[in-house]
Amino acid sequence: MNITVFANSTLYTPMPDSLTTWNHDSTLHFLREYCPKLDGAWLNGLTILNIKQMLPQYLRERHRSNWVIINVGAVECYSHKTANFLQWCSHYLNFYGCDPLFSTYVLPKMLKASDKLCSNEEDFHQLLSSSDFASILDSILRLLEGFSVIVIGMNEPKTENVVWKNQAGDYEYVMAFICKQYNNVVHIDSWNLYNSYVVDTTHMTPEGHSSMFSRICNILESGGHNG
Repeated sequence: MNITVFANSTLYTPMPDSLTTWNHDSTLHFLREYCPKLDGAWLNGLTILNIKQMLPQYLRERHRSNWVIINVGAVECYSHKTANFLQWCSHYLNFYGCDPLFSTYVLPKMLKASDKLCSNEEDFHQLLSSSDFASILDSILRLLEGFSVIVIGMNEPKTENVVWKNQAGDYEYVMAFICKQYNNVVHIDSWNLYNSYVVDTTHMTPEGHSSMFSRICNILESGGHNG
């Protein structure tokens, strides 16, 4: 079995965590032991924009019997103050350049945020709206027809920020809806299954990671049944 994983730190950073961003009690660590041929991209701050850019290269080198696991949303979901938003955009451009997706979905917001900053107006900016996220996710899943896919849903954030709760809920709704349109895609309902393990906006305890890994294994070994 070959597995390709695209994930942000949700999948490989148990909390409470040490000073490092890697821990041997993470879902990703268990998956690497389970499948030595596991590959893909797992990065702090990985977004669905990155996956869409990376995917064509990975697909050229993979057989359609492979599994693909996707875990994104926690970075692009939450709105942040203007300065923080612009800082994130600057880092993205520095690492990846101004790709077509960034130009379409993010650059107009970046220009608006710059105007706000120049006017000394405080504002909040979301990297991708839930509808934008859904559109990109749908385009990715169309590319993956013929593969077996697991999409790990949003974790319910442990926060008093009502706006963030609503944004995460919107993301989870569209993620579950899009996944249901594809027979080859299994959506893991992290929102309800793992909410007791979440310690911040997305990261889980080691127990949560162990439970997540067990569920993924059940899906892999049952051929795609989410039991």
